[in-house]
Amino acid sequence: MSKVIKSSDNQELASEKSYFDSRMADLGVTPENNRISVFSSDDSTTPKIKEIFTKDSEGNIKILFPNLDGGNYTYTAETKDNPEKSFYRTRLKNPKGDMKYSQPKDSGIFPFFPPKLVEKFSQKQELKTLFIVEGEFKAFKGSIHGLDIIGICGKDLFVAEKGSKELHPDIIRVIEQCKVRTIVLLLDADTLVVKWEHGKEMTERPYSFLGTVQKFSSACDDVRNLENSPLKRIHFSHIKSDYLKKAKGLDDLLILESKKASEVVYDLNKLEKATKYFHGFNVGDLTEKKLKKFFGLDSFQSFHGLYSPFFGEKDIVFHGGQYIVQDGKYIAVEKDKSGDLNLILTEQMKNEFSKADPKDRLGLMQNWKDDSLKYGIVTTKCGYMAANIDHLKKHISFTQISNFTLNIKYHIKTSRTNKRVIELINDNGNKVSIDIETKQLSSFQLFKEITEGQGNFRFYGKNTELDSLKAKWFSEEKSCIQLETLGYQKDGFFAFSNGIFNHTFHGLDSDGVVSLNDKNYFIPYHNPKDENQFINERKLFFRESEVTFEQWSKAYIDVFGKEGGVVLMFGISCIFSDIIFKKMESFPLLFLYGEGGTGKSKLATFIQNLFGFPQTALKLSEKANTDKGKIRKMAQFVNTVVFMEEFVNRIDDAAIKTLTGIYDRLGYERANTTTNYGTDNVPINSGVIMSGNEYPTND
Repeated sequence: MSKVIKSSDNQELASEKSYFDSRMADLGVTPENNRISVFSSDDSTTPKIKEIFTKDSEGNIKILFPNLDGGNYTYTAETKDNPEKSFYRTRLKNPKGDMKYSQPKDSGIFPFFPPKLVEKFSQKQELKTLFIVEGEFKAFKGSIHGLDIIGICGKDLFVAEKGSKELHPDIIRVIEQCKVRTIVLLLDADTLVVKWEHGKEMTERPYSFLGTVQKFSSACDDVRNLENSPLKRIHFSHIKSDYLKKAKGLDDLLILESKKASEVVYDLNKLEKATKYFHGFNVGDLTEKKLKKFFGLDSFQSFHGLYSPFFGEKDIVFHGGQYIVQDGKYIAVEKDKSGDLNLILTEQMKNEFSKADPKDRLGLMQNWKDDSLKYGIVTTKCGYMAANIDHLKKHISFTQISNFTLNIKYHIKTSRTNKRVIELINDNGNKVSIDIETKQLSSFQLFKEITEGQGNFRFYGKNTELDSLKAKWFSEEKSCIQLETLGYQKDGFFAFSNGIFNHTFHGLDSDGVVSLNDKNYFIPYHNPKDENQFINERKLFFRESEVTFEQWSKAYIDVFGKEGGVVLMFGISCIFSDIIFKKMESFPLLFLYGEGGTGKSKLATFIQNLFGFPQTALKLSEKANTDKGKIRKMAQFVNTVVFMEEFVNRIDDAAIKTLTGIYDRLGYERANTTTNYGTDNVPINSGVIMSGNEYPTND
């Protein structure tokens, strides 16, 4: 049976083809330069030909990310059948709001290396100037025109993970191997652009770009200061704002000036001396004050002179101060003159005011006025109110934007996805406390989904009002560091599942948080939702005891004799194993050999009481305990004791290599995060006691 294709179907197919093909044509992508020969992790001998840009079934453009080692970046998927997948970022044919790109969840941060740069890296060619640009298309187009260039997936994503202050290790590898002398961060023509919104702090975007330059400079400085580093200059450039409407990015500019592409590249390579297409500076030549002036942040006059085309004569907020136009000129509305503003309360606010204790009413009104001027939002028992400030009429009126209030109890920083513990209270007094990912506050739609999903918690404000609320929430939240591994911490204490020990024990609160030295720490193992969760972690449990260590150790040796003395000394040394390993570059395994029933297991198990409840022993002869599983066990805790029993000489070579690797603390690498060579190292953090009825025949 044949299918009849309607004209509308033809148009849709043509449109899909047109988007991909037109982008490829504009970029100069050909079948030849779109191919790359890569090795897979499964087969390191036979390369496969892959295309960098491909079209998916919906007409989107999928982008493959080559790595520096002859392969492509991969990430760990949450499936058993295919745990490791090639990483692709997808340019959406039809963007969803502000989202133009998508990538698999928790797949990591990767730089985009054009094939020409990968080739130069493999050949150890020296590179005079290395450019970092936001976007894969820009990097590919720039590479075609002779630039040594790397693409990043966001203006701040020259790092390996969000929140890091260090350059991505693979970018560092390029700098070191190719002896890069000058590194340049190149941004788009919208760098010096602001977007006006009523009541919005106008300096947010310029400060964001200033922060990007400062973070880039600091990260590159760390590399430049390394011994024998080839890096000498750190530079920042952006496409001139004149090209904003014609060519926002480098790829657009090279397409627009296709007949003068060599002139564009020449001007870019002039760096701070560029005159026609680019504007920039050598970061090392500018003080912080001059850097702020570049972004118009040193004074209102600088800001107005640079950005006034974007807001005309509208009232603006600059560094928290109100500026309004009177008689054709901007004047500042001083904060100390705002006291004569009258509050026009809603019925709900009048009701709350009347029910307040008379001695608290003045403070309540002052809080509403202060928050109106500082955030443009006030908090009431019936929800949030947006403040509408009219300086000319000298009053503040209010519009309700929610039926609930939100309190961020803690902002928890983790190595993967940052999260927050929030508490919602609606106008009926219903209260909900939940953990959320940070992105659920960054997206307007996700925010509404998470709040409305908890019940009668409705937000009917605008995106800008949510931004104002976030400014208020974030200023009041407590920062918190998640302790993902228990045991000794670099901040100088020992973490248990129920608290931390630093001369004295500090227990967790109901949220799993403990404070020490003005820092908050979150331990995620304190109250699992499932009794089968975190079984091993919960065994690392601090227990008060009336028995002193002197009494306990004497009893231990009395029971186990001289062998007990050896095991006791080994257990104590494990508490300091990181120091010993740093000095000796190795840490021994203790092997308990003897016939069955001689007490080997008791020796090892009892010493683990130093760290809480004894952990279940790993059986070396069981296939269920994989070699990687054994190493993961030793990565869970820092400076404790892991017990492995039932050593026999017939265990396979892989297990033997795992044991010898433990001596040198060589863990294993996995490809689910971005460290050197696109892998994540699973470390060995604890000491190991082994036992067996057989003595090893293979020394």
